[in-house]
Amino acid sequence: MGLFGPSAEIHTLRETMPRALDSTQLGEAIQNIVQEQGSAAFTSAQRRVDTSSQHLPAMEISTASGEVIRGKKEEQAAIIAAKAAQPQHNLEGGLRGLIDRTDSDNDNKLTRDEIQTRLRSGNLPQGDAAALKTLLRDYDEIDGNNNDRINHHEIMQRERTARDNQLNLDRLTQLQKLLAERRKDIDRNGDGRSTRAELATAADSESLFNRQDRDLLDWAEDNWS
Repeated sequence: MGLFGPSAEIHTLRETMPRALDSTQLGEAIQNIVQEQGSAAFTSAQRRVDTSSQHLPAMEISTASGEVIRGKKEEQAAIIAAKAAQPQHNLEGGLRGLIDRTDSDNDNKLTRDEIQTRLRSGNLPQGDAAALKTLLRDYDEIDGNNNDRINHHEIMQRERTARDNQLNLDRLTQLQKLLAERRKDIDRNGDGRSTRAELATAADSESLFNRQDRDLLDWAEDNWS
């Protein structure tokens, strides 16, 4: 049995797709938190990508084989729990089913006209209507090669980017909390400004930090810019 039902592949589509946080912005946010220089970069990051539940990964794949989003079990559990609390637009047959029902010329791609024509046709399942409106609104951002057609790969790539971005923002929140609680254990020289080297040392300190915290510190050190 899959996550949302028996054998059928189910997808849910978020109504708002967040913009990506680039590596420079991520690194600046990490440094602001670690060096306690204020929260400007992190606040800016939060403004760029709303961290409310409606901005969590929009397309979770669940099949009879049990395939769900990839990543650490803790991250999967957090995302799944958050999604359970928000409305879902189920798509019969998943994203491919939606494309098949909308793709009038059978080229496995969707044009704006095809989406608009199906929306005008009426009597659509609620999930299909909501998903198509979202695809139409965000069409330009999804159309990665600017050929005025969007396909399964482009939509899923957009979702993977949004998912990774959300996970980064969640990690920033966790890092901020860890630093607030354990700064003395990280800032070993007590100068009030933790460094990248001190992060790396803390990440190796099995006697001071549990595995989850060490993984978080490793992530922060790796993404320091």
